Amino acid sequence: AKPLALARAGDMKAADDALEQLLEERRRRYGPDSVPVADTLVTFMVLAFNERQKRAAMAYGPRALDATRRAWGSDHLEYALVLNDLVLMDYEINRAGVSREAEGALTEAYRIRADRLGPKHRETIATLVTLGMIQGQRTRTGGKLAGAAPAIATLNRAIALSERDRQPGENVNLWARTTLAETYARNGALQPAIQALEKVLQLAREQNAEDQLFLWGLPEAMAEGGFREESQVLSK
Repeated sequence: AKPLALARAGDMKAADDALEQLLEERRRRYGPDSVPVADTLVTFMVLAFNERQKRAAMAYGPRALDATRRAWGSDHLEYALVLNDLVLMDYEINRAGVSREAEGALTEAYRIRADRLGPKHRETIATLVTLGMIQGQRTRTGGKLAGAAPAIATLNRAIALSERDRQPGENVNLWARTTLAETYARNGALQPAIQALEKVLQLAREQNAEDQLFLWGLPEAMAEGGFREESQVLSK
């Protein structure tokens, strides 16, 4: 807890020193490539990120990923989890400027989850949705619908795989459909975005789901696509 407490206080230099001391103790006790060493690095990275030390926490990403690979192997679900978390952290910090490596990391996480959990497992499909979200950023597509074709194909695949997922409150199908609407809007295609949005609202009503949970990103996507008036309407 000491490294995290120091990070929470904003003293990342002291937090790093305390973390290194803790890691050294665990290397001696469990071995340099052990699960406790990997878990210590990953846990600190994620918790420090959540304590508003986002960029400092991200700097631990390569070490945490390498430690996880050495402890669990590069085909393990724990490795896929860290890959996925690193991309989400990158996206939260950089949004449209998310790194080019993110797509490759998510593709690998998806491969592992599809192999270990099956292509229709919720975590597998969630990874696919995140991949589509990254592929559909304007920095990748140039703001053109043609450039968004890979993202649209990825998201439609996620929708097809999750058609039977109808559990209110945690519905990856609605999330995939909403991300599709955002991708259309972000890349200048208003009518397809509205059609996708209407489908989300229809399904949300049928399932008694709170559609606000799925629509929070649409105003920003509309604004990015140049649809200022529609963005303001959705924001109300």
